[in-house]
Amino acid sequence: MGQYFIIVNLDKKEFLDSHWFAHGDKLPGIARTREGIMAGLAILLACSGTDWYSDGPIYGRWAKE
Repeated sequence: MGQYFIIVNLDKKEFLDSHWFAHGDKLPGIARTREGIMAGLAILLACSGTDWYSDGPIYGRWAKE
C-alpha cells in the first residue's frame, strides 16, 4: 500500500520507469538516489554538455519542450 510514482513527459508520451534503473517506485526509492532514475532524468533534461553521454540518442531529448 502507498503511493507509487512514475516520471512522465506528457508532451512526448514517454516515461521513466524506476524499475528499469533497479529502484523502487515509491518516493524514497526515487528521491534517495544519486544515480539511476535521477541521472536518467538529468540526461533527458540537459541542454548541452561534453561528457561521454552527451552525444547519445536520448541526451537532451526532453529539453526545451
